[in-house]
Amino acid sequence: MISNTLLNSVLVIVASMVLLWILSLAKKNASIVDIFWGLGFVIVGWASAINADNVSGLGKVVLVMVTLWGVRLSLYLAIRNHGKPEDFRYVAMRKHYGARFPVISLFTVFLLQGAIMMVVSLPVQIALSDAHASLSIVSYVGIALFVLGIFFETVGDWQLAQFKRNPQNAGQVMQTGLWKYTRHPNYFGDTCVWWGIGIVALSASFGWIGLVGSLLMNFFLVRVWEFQCWSVQCRSDDLATTNTSDAPAVSFHVRQRNSYTRGVRPRSFAHSPNCVSEATVAPIDSGATG
Repeated sequence: MISNTLLNSVLVIVASMVLLWILSLAKKNASIVDIFWGLGFVIVGWASAINADNVSGLGKVVLVMVTLWGVRLSLYLAIRNHGKPEDFRYVAMRKHYGARFPVISLFTVFLLQGAIMMVVSLPVQIALSDAHASLSIVSYVGIALFVLGIFFETVGDWQLAQFKRNPQNAGQVMQTGLWKYTRHPNYFGDTCVWWGIGIVALSASFGWIGLVGSLLMNFFLVRVWEFQCWSVQCRSDDLATTNTSDAPAVSFHVRQRNSYTRGVRPRSFAHSPNCVSEATVAPIDSGATG
């Protein structure tokens, strides 16, 4: 039943996030929450599958989809962030809240991310809760969209990594490969992935509810990074000194465009000269800024 699956997911997510928070206190590094983002969905998916009496063919397809997406993303972020200090978003929070940061981070970083994960993963949970769901023509449309998304994410990550390895590209705007067609291949890819999963889940009972998760992910990918940039990064001039070396190569994202595709009117942050896009996707870090 859907209710049992949802309750199971709540318990799994809360337990995972509390344990992750405890680990972050021990490591004195809250950035691990970003690495866990993709893996968290994998855990939710497999927990739902284990909790189910029977996993349908459609459910197995969705489980494979979310596993591919989540493992790829978490591995990429783990490799990218290995050896780096705590992300400056959390450094800024530590500075602002002082001794209160541990407790505040539990609710505003870890449990908040867990709540978002719960909603976004709705299509996965719903697909796995229907023991009799089967693939339809619409499902194959979703699968095709998912494959497109994974392609953009994987190739976009690789192209950006190659671009940044060249010292001559320091401070330059990448406008080749997939980055020639979309300002954020990762965000575009994530959007395709989650609409693809949502469309596949439509063939399950109450599958339409899962589209809420796809819509929420879409909303965060398009809008939340703007708010985070303003509220976390741009209110403090000294944040620029805590930024990573990635900033020069990606700062144009905010100043130039905030959309997936070219030709969209840019949004200006004239009051925020130090604003850079890597600050903007908490709690969602799709790796788009490298």
